[in-house]
Amino acid sequence: MRAKELHPSPSTSWGLGENRRYFRGILAFINRKLAKFVQNAYPPALPSIQTLNLLVETTLLLLKPDALHRGLAGRIITRFEEKGLQLVGMRLMRMSQETAAKHYAEHVGKPFYEGLVGFMTCSPILAMALRGPDAITVARRLMGKTFGIEADAGTIRGDFGCSKSYNLIHGSDSPESAARELAIFFPEGLEDWDPISAPWLWDRE
Repeated sequence: MRAKELHPSPSTSWGLGENRRYFRGILAFINRKLAKFVQNAYPPALPSIQTLNLLVETTLLLLKPDALHRGLAGRIITRFEEKGLQLVGMRLMRMSQETAAKHYAEHVGKPFYEGLVGFMTCSPILAMALRGPDAITVARRLMGKTFGIEADAGTIRGDFGCSKSYNLIHGSDSPESAARELAIFFPEGLEDWDPISAPWLWDRE
């Protein structure tokens, strides 16, 4: 809108009708500017992961009580997000004896079973579901060897621990384990959403 359309001549005598038309013109001008701003700020949605045929899998991670007591949850989560894995589920929870028995069913009867269950149920844990290309392998490489005393620098366990007992985090070790463990900790399902970064981070078929 031209300046003379918004600013009448001082010599012009306006009535109520002219004032209304003047302010309607201003509002229309502002609305056009806002619409253009919104269009530029929010581009059309990108194609979905399914449309792009991106190769992804989902894995379960548990931040153990030692990770939470040491205040490392945020820094550990950041490692996975910066790598390019997508959060599709998260729960802060206290693992029950029943849940522990399901999760560690393969270890029942082993000498360390009682101590393991006691540790995992002693205080809250953080359960996460992460999605991405080869998410299971990628996550386990980021985690490092089982105990910090042996884990390489640059891995989560290598950077944040030197214990032979407490190892901060659990991650699924196979697609079968991931499916079983995700069903235990996220029985209601996961959040299916498409991160805007996916086309630049993840490979296609």
